[in-house]
Amino acid sequence: MRNRRVDRVLRDSGGRISYLLGAWGAVSAAQAISQVEADVYRYFIQWGNGELADLTVTGAPGAEELHTDTAGATENRLDSVPTMGRAD
Repeated sequence: MRNRRVDRVLRDSGGRISYLLGAWGAVSAAQAISQVEADVYRYFIQWGNGELADLTVTGAPGAEELHTDTAGATENRLDSVPTMGRAD
């Protein structure tokens, strides 16, 4: 499995994350979900203090979303990643 740090996101008109972006390029949320589920890529967020949060897939089939996996946290810290804009 290869690692991809997420630095920015694009959101759709409803505010849902539609693309992940990093130094490696861009990938749609749907593609990232498939890649995480297939253990092809590990997507993660890294803050300036070195803290890491892996992205996991949550939700029922057909309604999956990306969510940060941090011990004991219920909030989705993916929401704190800078938004690059909207992708409608």
